[in-house]
Amino acid sequence: MRKSGHSKLHIAMFPWVAYGHFIPFFHLSNKLAHKGHQISFFVPKGVQPKLENMNQYLNLIQFFPLLIPHVDGLLPGAETTSVVPLNQQKYLAFAVDQTRDQVEGILKVIKPDMVFYDFWFWIPDLARQLGILPIFYVVVSSMSMGLNTKALTKEMNVEEVMELPTGCPPSTVKLKPEEAAAMLFEAEDFGSGLSFRERIRTAVKGSDAIAFSTCSEIDGPFVTLSLKDLGSLFCYQGLVCLKRIPNSLMRNGLVG
Repeated sequence: MRKSGHSKLHIAMFPWVAYGHFIPFFHLSNKLAHKGHQISFFVPKGVQPKLENMNQYLNLIQFFPLLIPHVDGLLPGAETTSVVPLNQQKYLAFAVDQTRDQVEGILKVIKPDMVFYDFWFWIPDLARQLGILPIFYVVVSSMSMGLNTKALTKEMNVEEVMELPTGCPPSTVKLKPEEAAAMLFEAEDFGSGLSFRERIRTAVKGSDAIAFSTCSEIDGPFVTLSLKDLGSLFCYQGLVCLKRIPNSLMRNGLVG
């Protein structure tokens, strides 16, 4: 990694395969490219054309399309959560896990300084082997991340899930029984022998730093809760001021 604090960086981006993750990752990419940094964006091959109109810096942001293999249980041709029901997304996660060799091959060639990721538990070890800094990027709410600090097992009942983690900021907001029941899916298998929550916790704990898409004035207490067992370096992205969203994205239903 370059040592000078004034050097321009080369940053790889590898979000979870959902538009609610692609888009904030791309907003950050544009923001970093505006500062002169080079961006390499990993994305399923079929998704690239739908994101190209968001690219405000064609000379600095480059797509690296991944071929998502078919696995048993996955709808043929599926590449994102937009076409895969929640109870089948474990197959999608497992399919993307199979792109590790593709990702490794690309990283070896492009040699970025760091990689921002948010779901792929295997990225930290791979990145370190290649001398790349792994940074977990939080695009969901910091409160949600704070709740993920609590262990979750299949044996737990709704009442146990409703109990907020120790150190949770005082609030009148509480989990409703139906919300807690919905969270129990995070204890189920989500591909590659890990539950949904285990994937997140493994990915977070393996990172060298955590970046939050928020600011301290809004989510500071919940960021503190998220980090209490991690001891990780962290930073706030701050608020992103967006330029006008292209009409094509609005028409395609990718924004809004």
